[in-house]
Amino acid sequence: TPIRSFLTVNGQFSPTLDLQAGSWIRLRIAFAAGHDAIQLIIASDDCELQLLGKDNTLLPKYPRRIKKGIFLGPGNRAQVLLRCSKPGWKQVLQNFTGKMAPQVENG
Repeated sequence: TPIRSFLTVNGQFSPTLDLQAGSWIRLRIAFAAGHDAIQLIIASDDCELQLLGKDNTLLPKYPRRIKKGIFLGPGNRAQVLLRCSKPGWKQVLQNFTGKMAPQVENG
């Protein structure tokens, strides 16, 4: 069966990102799809996400801790902070439809 859709980051399928344990990294995420929606989560208890803004607008009070993932509909953008307290591979999942997103390495 052909692949209906998959996610890329800067045109790469399943890229990795090397992070320093305990350090914050700022991510600017754009979901450039014409249909469907995603909800990105980090599949690790030692990582936290903080939302700064969506669709190029900062929140009135930021950052706001994200507990259930980053919901993005077609064309949505988000700015988030990511920090993991322990080194190792962290998987980024998209739990809206169960599809996999790229992985992040925290070293």
